[in-house]
Amino acid sequence: MLYAHQQKFLKENPNKSALVWSCGTGKTRTAIEWAKKDSDWGNTLIICPKALRTNWIREAERWGMDYREYAVLTKEEFRKEKLHLWPKAPGQLIIDEVHNGFLTPHFKSQMSKALRDYIKKHDVQRVLLLSATVYTSSPWNIYNLAYYCGHKFDWMKFSYKFFNQVNMGARRVFLPKKGCEKDLAELTKQFASVVALEDCVDVPEQTSETEYFELTKEQERLIGENYDPLPIVRFTKHHEISNGVLRGNEFVGDIKNIPCLKNDRILSLVEENKKIIIVCRYNLQIDALAELLKVHNPLIIRGDVKDRDAVCQQAEKADRAVVLVQAACSMGYELPSFRVMVFASMDFSFVNYVQMRGRNLRINNLQKNTYIHLLSGEMDEAVMEALENKKDFDIELYAKAK
Repeated sequence: MLYAHQQKFLKENPNKSALVWSCGTGKTRTAIEWAKKDSDWGNTLIICPKALRTNWIREAERWGMDYREYAVLTKEEFRKEKLHLWPKAPGQLIIDEVHNGFLTPHFKSQMSKALRDYIKKHDVQRVLLLSATVYTSSPWNIYNLAYYCGHKFDWMKFSYKFFNQVNMGARRVFLPKKGCEKDLAELTKQFASVVALEDCVDVPEQTSETEYFELTKEQERLIGENYDPLPIVRFTKHHEISNGVLRGNEFVGDIKNIPCLKNDRILSLVEENKKIIIVCRYNLQIDALAELLKVHNPLIIRGDVKDRDAVCQQAEKADRAVVLVQAACSMGYELPSFRVMVFASMDFSFVNYVQMRGRNLRINNLQKNTYIHLLSGEMDEAVMEALENKKDFDIELYAKAK
């Protein structure tokens, strides 16, 4: 059964649009029904991240798409094949997680150029873009999104409204104007379908908690010893140490057993909760926690795990389970039976953070969830502060829903 917001979009049946719907609102099902609705346009090409391909094939079969009338390609396959995908060009195009590589400023990435050229070359009449997080770094993200949807804004007017132009030597740099998020959100609503989960159903209260930990003496010592003149290198080293690990180099091996008060708390949380997700920024931290929690046989989701779907199915069927997730692996799977998510460490990506919280909050399996953030030292607090500062666009975009 389709929800009201899905029925509304399908009744409108736009030829070109974007589902800027928050995580868990049923974008995949809606896109499939949209493609089936006007199959007379011809074949449907679905482009998605590699990790989502299995899910798209399964869902297309589940909801009755004719396998002869659609194809699912990864972003990389699409970029390589570009304008020579099929002997006959598709009439319908679905791009999932469009923020991932397709919305770069000035169409600089190969992915964004490929999509722009493909739509133009084949005159694709129906285009549907999917993402809960379309604003990743710049108003140019929204400019590109609108372009794919058939809205070609005046470049000069757009740049004047949303950017300050700063001369840096021979270069002219476009810096987003402060406080432009409200106007940018209103512009997005002019050409895209915007839906928050709260618009669709009564969402149980979601609890967010933050716990602070002091650094151990060993962590303080290692931070003092690992100074680097390059700020990004220095930050990464210190952030790793704050989370109990330190990546080695050609002279020194990895360190995975730095005393860390966070780990004691993680152990207690695992004992207290039958099913728990633990999010880590660093793979080395995942390795360390896997050893620490080996009696619980933790499952792992990260870049080198090819079949995330199989991991999720195993986790969902289990009565007790611990899942360790790399922070950047925030899309393409669901863990709705897990009610506790622990952010042991995070990266600066607000997109990853929002997407991660959507893994266990789904419209067809609503529940009360608890999100626990473990912070130790200045580096963790700096990441958390940066994420807080990136919320403005999402707040404005879903303002009516809230």
